[in-house]
Amino acid sequence: MNDTLTPPRLDIKLPKLSEGDLIALTKLMQRKADAHPLFTSWVIKLLASEYNRRQTPGAEPEMIEPPVWTLDQLGSVLMASFVFSRVPMTDAAHEFIDNLALNITADAVSALQHFGGADE
Repeated sequence: MNDTLTPPRLDIKLPKLSEGDLIALTKLMQRKADAHPLFTSWVIKLLASEYNRRQTPGAEPEMIEPPVWTLDQLGSVLMASFVFSRVPMTDAAHEFIDNLALNITADAVSALQHFGGADE
């Protein structure tokens, strides 16, 4: 495995989600944790971090960058992002999950191109 892989970064906007969306998404991820442990545990951490950040008076909106997944992790994370992008949820929550799926797909394409597995 080549450690120089640096996939692109897309902005994920957590502040668009209401507190109800944050809680509902967390519960959804917890219900599906057994099937998609890597993806769901990371999303739960993001949602908890955003929920806690909002409790601080005067907290400004933040942009979140997803991690760089290893090649071993990328397959399972890509599948999980595909699955969750098709689950019914509120518009704001769906936009958040779509942004995650877009970033993860970009990471997968970048990895394939890096290792010569996809045409430019």
